[in-house]
Amino acid sequence: MDGVVAGLDLTDSPDQILVDIHNLRDAAWQVRFKDSEKSLRILSQLEEWIRASDLRANKFQSELADVLFTHGKIVFTHGDYYTALNRFSESLALVNVENDMKKIGQRTKLIGRTLAYLQSYSAALSEMFHTLQIAQKLKDSALEGEVLSDIGYTYTAMREPLKGLSYLQQSYDVLVSVEDPILLAGVLDHMCFAYMITKEFDKALGNGRKAQALFKKNEAHQAQTKTLLRLGSIYMETDQTGEAIKIFREVVEITNMYPFYQERGLALCRLAQIQIKSKLYASAKEHIEASLYLAKKYHLVSGLVMCHKLLSELYHRQNEYKQAFRHYKKYHAAVQQIHKLEEANRVKVIELSGTLETARKVTGALQMQNEALRKEVKLRKKIQMELEEISRRDSLTGIYNRRYFFEQAEREIQAARRYGYPVSAIMIDLDHFKEVNDTHGHLVGDQVLMEVAQRILDNTRSVDIAGRYGGEEFVVLLPQTNLEEALVTANRIWNSLTVRPMDTRKLTLQVNASLGVACFNAGTALSLDELLERADQALYQAKEKGRNRVESSPEK
Repeated sequence: MDGVVAGLDLTDSPDQILVDIHNLRDAAWQVRFKDSEKSLRILSQLEEWIRASDLRANKFQSELADVLFTHGKIVFTHGDYYTALNRFSESLALVNVENDMKKIGQRTKLIGRTLAYLQSYSAALSEMFHTLQIAQKLKDSALEGEVLSDIGYTYTAMREPLKGLSYLQQSYDVLVSVEDPILLAGVLDHMCFAYMITKEFDKALGNGRKAQALFKKNEAHQAQTKTLLRLGSIYMETDQTGEAIKIFREVVEITNMYPFYQERGLALCRLAQIQIKSKLYASAKEHIEASLYLAKKYHLVSGLVMCHKLLSELYHRQNEYKQAFRHYKKYHAAVQQIHKLEEANRVKVIELSGTLETARKVTGALQMQNEALRKEVKLRKKIQMELEEISRRDSLTGIYNRRYFFEQAEREIQAARRYGYPVSAIMIDLDHFKEVNDTHGHLVGDQVLMEVAQRILDNTRSVDIAGRYGGEEFVVLLPQTNLEEALVTANRIWNSLTVRPMDTRKLTLQVNASLGVACFNAGTALSLDELLERADQALYQAKEKGRNRVESSPEK
């Protein structure tokens, strides 16, 4: 066979052929950014060679599955989602025969993601939840965290951002213990998207900046440009034009080095939008024409839509109505082309759905060896989870106990050390609580402690870790929180505890509380014991200054 795989020879030993296939596949992956056409040519010819041979019935079937999977991942990054879906689905059908659950999970994960990008959200979620089951069965935290993030993104894209954020928080909680900064950056980027939809722009910017910094540090340049574009859009929406311009120019600089044509075209159009508003028409036209060139050369239909729309607006502002109308017609034609492509893709997805459903059934059949055994395992798992949950909770208040607090807090400290986040702690002590027990009895005291724990939980985030430190003392660890933010939370807790009296079965009591706050900033050599000791010192200061107040330890 002529071409890049001409070196493959059926007369070679099977082991040598295997090595050659692996080398060619790896070579295609290595040049995917520098020369994407060559990369895809290698894979297409390699796929054709394997199919033409009579080897796919034996162990080379696995190699064909890997070639198809690699091909799918590359065209996915180019935005060719239907081709990617086709390759992933065929690869899945091949690995289903092997019953390799890890490979099956890798493929169903990307099938779900691709379906989401094709806006087939119901089918996407079906694949994602199937992948989640696989990840949990394999105890693969990286896969579990990644698919939870995809589920969160999908719900957000469906305009259910609050539901999306729930899954994204679960994803973050899983991935924070996985040493993969790119996966963590991915969930932060999805959080940025969700908060952007809910118009919580400060949170969106905070998560987006962290995501792009991690992508940049780990040289995930295409992912970095996508996050930068999202940040730029937020700056535009919040009228921070100068920051938006810096962001879009950074994207242009990155795409000068890497062939991310969609991202480059979008950044140029965003710059043009800003320049049109500022009446910098010559510069705007230059940027739009550069983006239009990319859209035509690389068949980026969405780019054509944006470019012709902007050119129509540009000429209209300059009173060149004939030119404006000409580009408006081209804009309308490009929109119609997108509708046709979307309809064609919907039909193709429906055609593939039967294959995917069959693949799921095969996978399910291979997993289900004995129904009675499965139910027993499920019951045991449920009992184990209930016992584990009981072991984590303080028996009186239901809040985390001291042991589990330290276990979870230590994980957050390690994550903060690894990724350079600030972390804060709040120590909470009820003033003169012994008098409550002595005067009204321990039953009333216990009811007060239960109410205190609930109010602390009501005034902290789901990512915060709250626990009973001992007696009438509680503690809260706040990940990714500086001192100023921690003081806001501490004062909110203090107000909740002290402004509204506690209702017990016998009487209503006014409670006073002293709080101490401490923070370790990003880059500080973190130690949980040191952080809690500093918060305890601040608590002691609050007691010394008359109690019933919030004090903080100086930042470190």
